[in-house]
Amino acid sequence: MIKPNSTATQSMNTEINGRLTEAFRYLISDILQKPDEASIASTGPTAHALQYLMRQAAVDNDVAEIRSLFDTHGAVLYQGDQSKSCEVKSLGAPDMNASQCALFASAFQDDIGLTTHLEMPSAAHIAQFNDMFSQVKPTFQHHLSTWWAEFESLVKTIVLATAKANKFGGASAFSAWGSILINPANCVSPLSTALTIVHESSHLKLFYPYLDDEIVLNDPSQRFASPLRREPRPMNGIYHAAFVLARMIAFLADVKRIDLGEDIFGGTPISEIDAELDRSIAAFDAANEIIKAQGELTALGREIIGEAADVVAQYSKNSTLTQ
Repeated sequence: MIKPNSTATQSMNTEINGRLTEAFRYLISDILQKPDEASIASTGPTAHALQYLMRQAAVDNDVAEIRSLFDTHGAVLYQGDQSKSCEVKSLGAPDMNASQCALFASAFQDDIGLTTHLEMPSAAHIAQFNDMFSQVKPTFQHHLSTWWAEFESLVKTIVLATAKANKFGGASAFSAWGSILINPANCVSPLSTALTIVHESSHLKLFYPYLDDEIVLNDPSQRFASPLRREPRPMNGIYHAAFVLARMIAFLADVKRIDLGEDIFGGTPISEIDAELDRSIAAFDAANEIIKAQGELTALGREIIGEAADVVAQYSKNSTLTQ
């Protein structure tokens, strides 16, 4: 789970999209009594977002709402998957229709208000992200090919959006499987852009084992001191943060193996990469201490975080923290 593996993520896609197709067959054919429309053409992120909303309505036994959602947004299911992997789209731009905008906005809503009111970024911020992305993409493709292959298999759409306060860096949601949200205003350097991509795609990857396993058994209402945020967080949030940090550490360690004569992420100095690696290791260690002391995990949950700790320990030996 920590190291990049595009074969594994492709298998994830196959299973998750198979479940999506079966869910729509039930919702459209059995509940809405439209068997002729039950075969969908798209398993893209907005199809996942629509299924999530329709499923919520089904749990509430609200057939009228299921029908309304299908009538309003159902066209996204029959448009096919035309987007390329890692296609960059801005929320509200002309190449994103009203249903796509509404479904992405709904899927990426968080519970603390950072992404509740998303807006289209300014032209300057869109241009800034495109410039940064064009600088990091060759490094990924030529020197970090396993990371790029996994990213391409996980992410069909990079959605650019901002909020009035510009407080969030990015987001991911299982209900928008196949996409990540990035605030381009916070992608101020090639390295920060690369780390945001790794960060959000890592959250996406971790959603998969939760399909059939609780992973974290702590009561969601419990709050624990977080080494990464001022406010206390549920154990599940700390677990996700630790997993993402382990992935970022593995990524940064791979970056350090690149020939220093190459133009790494727009000429980012190795000292900046070292500093980011050290910060990430310290943050992981702090989060993992809380998980070890207070986390209640399933066997799979212990296995994943154990792998993460082993990977971090391996790279800590080569970190400037130990020099």
